[in-house]
Amino acid sequence: MALPEVTEEPHFHLASFRVKGKVLATMAPDGSFLNVFVDDAPREMMVTVDPKAYETLWWGKSPYLHVHLKAAKAKDVGELLRLAWERKAPQKLVREWDEQHASVASARTPDPPARSRRAPRPARAARPRSRGPRP
Repeated sequence: MALPEVTEEPHFHLASFRVKGKVLATMAPDGSFLNVFVDDAPREMMVTVDPKAYETLWWGKSPYLHVHLKAAKAKDVGELLRLAWERKAPQKLVREWDEQHASVASARTPDPPARSRRAPRPARAARPRSRGPRP
């Protein structure tokens, strides 16, 4: 895998791909399927777009994306693995990788879009000011 610090280790009867010990995906020994641990939005989008290739399964209380590799597009699988890696990798490692790839992307396009791991927090509502002690 071309993502930094990803290792392959056994995980029960599957192969697992990990970054800093955290599982980002597991794969069947015969290569027929891949389980990818991505956020809800990309998981739900892929299931909606191509239900023959993608389905939501659960590991305890955690949903994950089950990918039927014969039916899935390689480019989509690569993007899903990158998203799972960004979710599990330390933020410093993700920033370094983004900086390296932003310079490559800027050579191809004038203005690459900025990526962030999380959406910004909504602004908090202002609290009313106290008008002295309460009776």
